[in-house]
Amino acid sequence: MPGSGAASKPCQGPSLVEVALPLPVRRLFTYRLAGPTPAAGTRVRVPFRNRTLTGWVLGPGSEVRGVRDVIAVLDSRPSVGAELLELARWIAEYYVAPVGVVLRAMLPAPATAAPRRRLVARVVRPIGTLAELEGVFGRAKRQREAFERLVEAGGTQAVAALAEQGFSRSVVRGLEAKGLIRVTDDVVVRDPFRKEPAGEGDGHAVQ
Repeated sequence: MPGSGAASKPCQGPSLVEVALPLPVRRLFTYRLAGPTPAAGTRVRVPFRNRTLTGWVLGPGSEVRGVRDVIAVLDSRPSVGAELLELARWIAEYYVAPVGVVLRAMLPAPATAAPRRRLVARVVRPIGTLAELEGVFGRAKRQREAFERLVEAGGTQAVAALAEQGFSRSVVRGLEAKGLIRVTDDVVVRDPFRKEPAGEGDGHAVQ
């Protein structure tokens, strides 16, 4: 089925894939992927009409008119194993149900949830001496404190985490303007089979 966007994985040449979407229609949808065909059971983010959906690759596709591009491959390995995929196909056949709807019902909710995004600040210009710190920041005390917190955190921290520590967006922008940090918009994809302790973050950031 028809979309536009760029695949999130390195490519070796375009391929077509058949994708099961969680829609009340008994058919698969064909998309173009800028790379080799992922293993069956791999989740992909695809455009569908005026929105985006998460679906599962079921295998290679055939050329059709109006093919659109996969936006992103969400798994480094299939989130649905061969046995579970076979069971989903059997249920879909037996109950005359769309296989994408069956897969959505069988899996934990995060497996079909849209990837979340977060702003992440990264130190790109370390400062090695106290004299340099004082020269760079001068009277900008809050910027210096925020920069030092970032360094203590390993050089990377979510902008939201900095805000929780009392550092405003203007402080972060000031560090950007000085060329000390870079703020990027990262995709956060949850592992649907990973049990998270209470209070843990959003999962693994795909960059």
